[in-house]
Amino acid sequence: MSRTDQELSVYSVNLRRIMAQAGLTLAEVVSATGTCERTVKGILSGRTKPHARTLNRIATGLGVSTDEFFAAITVEAERRAKRDAQDDIHAKVDELLANGQRKLLTEFVDLLWRQTHDGGTDSTVYATTPSVNSCE
Repeated sequence: MSRTDQELSVYSVNLRRIMAQAGLTLAEVVSATGTCERTVKGILSGRTKPHARTLNRIATGLGVSTDEFFAAITVEAERRAKRDAQDDIHAKVDELLANGQRKLLTEFVDLLWRQTHDGGTDSTVYATTPSVNSCE
């Protein structure tokens, strides 16, 4: 893993940890921080290295120190962050199913599958999702 990949992973894992500890969703982070959804998703996925002002905005909005984003991560912390993210996904799927949204969920999963396995990329999926394209 290159130094840049390690830096991106640190931001991602630490933001996931902060969110899990506070029980925050992506939408709540975006709302509390005034940060573009695409930016937060980029940090969470490990594709984006945030600017210092972005880290400061997120930290301030979440009521934590910017130092929280530079905390050393352990293998266990990274596993825990991934497990927490998976738990969030399962909870959202259960919510959609409980609300009778099975068809919508099936269509979305099918879209993700096609985009990531048939030559598309997740950036193609983002381009087809209106809420992600509306950065302020």
